Amino acid sequence: MFQRRHDLLLLVYLVLLIIVYPLLDQGTLNRSVFAMILGMALLLAMLSVSVKEGPTLPMSILFGVAFVLRVIDYAEATPILQALQWGALTLFFGFAVRAMFVHLFEAKTISDGHLYASASGYLFLALLWFAMYQVIETLRPGSFVTGGAPAGDHPSVLLYFSIVTLTTVGYGDIVPVWGLARMLAAVEAMIGVLYIAITVALLVGRHHERPQ
Repeated sequence: MFQRRHDLLLLVYLVLLIIVYPLLDQGTLNRSVFAMILGMALLLAMLSVSVKEGPTLPMSILFGVAFVLRVIDYAEATPILQALQWGALTLFFGFAVRAMFVHLFEAKTISDGHLYASASGYLFLALLWFAMYQVIETLRPGSFVTGGAPAGDHPSVLLYFSIVTLTTVGYGDIVPVWGLARMLAAVEAMIGVLYIAITVALLVGRHHERPQ
């Protein structure tokens, strides 16, 4: 019961995080507030993974690294520090996706908690690619453009781009113009399709395997 409620809380928190980000991506104070909200999401993710697999040292280390880099970045903002921070978050989200998928893959029966975890894993995929796009845009500004202007001026734009790419909607209002950015976007679209297909297959398979 505790795990199911925690998985639901994590899912709801991730959805709210995505919704409020566009309101907090400009200005030092707003970004500080978002950093605290994101930090809470990371803590919830670590708690969720620890319930499923036990304490996870890599995620704890990556959380600490991202936190320290964020603090240093307030004192002396540099592209390298920002890229390292987003790189640490990329790895963190990768561990979160792995944990959610393994939890579903190893399940003998499917509960509400598994559905919440699979949805959270999908959102973590979007955040993972968003963090990678942030690394690219930080080190190579102008890799993504929207309306002819660099997308990096509004970080939430890259999260929006990640979500519409993962879901293969692809409105075309944001365009990756650098080769590596284009390839990563293509891979994200493929993984988005595969994640849905594999997850649905697992859910259906586990449902039919339940004792009647």
